[in-house]
Amino acid sequence: MANIHEKGLKIGLVALAALTVLAGCGALPSALKPPARHHRRQQDPKSGSGPSSDSGSTYRPKSTSVPVEGTDFPKIMAMAMGSVKGLVASSAEAPTVIPWPATHSTVLYYMPSVQGLGSGIPGLIDRYQINLSSPPDAVAAFSSAVFSDPSTASENVESLLSADGLSVPLTGASMPLAHGVAATIGIKGKINILAWHQEGWSVVVAARGRLPVASAKKVVYYLETHLMPVPQPNNEGQALVVVDVRENGPYTSVAWQEGRWVYSTAAYPTAANPITTALELAWSMRDYSTLQRGS
Repeated sequence: MANIHEKGLKIGLVALAALTVLAGCGALPSALKPPARHHRRQQDPKSGSGPSSDSGSTYRPKSTSVPVEGTDFPKIMAMAMGSVKGLVASSAEAPTVIPWPATHSTVLYYMPSVQGLGSGIPGLIDRYQINLSSPPDAVAAFSSAVFSDPSTASENVESLLSADGLSVPLTGASMPLAHGVAATIGIKGKINILAWHQEGWSVVVAARGRLPVASAKKVVYYLETHLMPVPQPNNEGQALVVVDVRENGPYTSVAWQEGRWVYSTAAYPTAANPITTALELAWSMRDYSTLQRGS
């Protein structure tokens, strides 16, 4: 039997059925402009052209999500964040967009999980994570976590690589991608890796048996055309995008540090456009605790 969260979420997403027509448009809806949050780059997005654009206009990856009823937080996110408490509640963040399942189902379920002291994660004090699924598949996730100090927060961001068995190549041939961005080519066993730095973010894209050039270019285009969160302190905190392309599709993780805090998003092959979805969830994250304090 579905739990109380699942029941409430299914009801809350009825409105999505009427909005699916928006998902087919090639440009991001104007309602999806970057929301205010703690630290966000102030410069205008750079212009560039994507693979399907020959008009010279700014390339925007196809939107995989839409806001519900024009609210800051879609109903599903407000419901999912309803039980956040403890220390993490003081600076918790949540996306203002909804990830679409690849099946185009309008039914999405959420399941919160909490970790803290005793979890075995070095330095972790409190973490609140929301897992989103469209049964039987996990679709995406996002989390807010606070650590004992900035050093352990930084190490937690870096652990995304080791969790996937990946590493950043220190030396290797260079491959131009787009917008003046070039990646370093690395090999780890049977895994081919492309790694680079862009707009304050470290990016690692990996695949087995081939160089994941197309997936890497998706990340380049997104970082080039969107105002992403800025790692702190002083733009020197860790910020990492990891794309692990498997036979069934890309697993994409995004994480960034703001002092003792780490925020993360993830999308799985069962999401529509998983790479864009994970980045878009991160791009749309904003401070949920402000809303809580004001309520």
